Amino acid sequence: ETTFSEDLRSPDRIEAEIAPLARRVAEELLDARRVARVIRIKVRYADFRTVTRQTRIPLGTSSPDIIASLAQDLFRYRVPWEDTGIRLLGVGVGQVTEAYAQQLALLCEEAPWREEGA
Repeated sequence: ETTFSEDLRSPDRIEAEIAPLARRVAEELLDARRVARVIRIKVRYADFRTVTRQTRIPLGTSSPDIIASLAQDLFRYRVPWEDTGIRLLGVGVGQVTEAYAQQLALLCEEAPWREEGA
């Protein structure tokens, strides 16, 4: 998350600030070989009220583009806009698992040799 020296008052500017935050989160996931199924955003207004919103996706991701897009959608559609400005902005993740565990689960689910009823 980032605290700004001046309150952000433009929705376009705020959405632009989400992308680098998402990149940082994605880099941490990639470095740890992990993926996340929950993407969340945190917004603190100039009057210090704080709002958090999150969304869950069916498969985990460590893609900076996907994380940024989902975080921007959360801001755009689920965070109430207030003219007071935004002091702090954060992007985070949850339900983090090892990337290979997700791939293994997918392989087992789609295995052609798997018997019916097994």
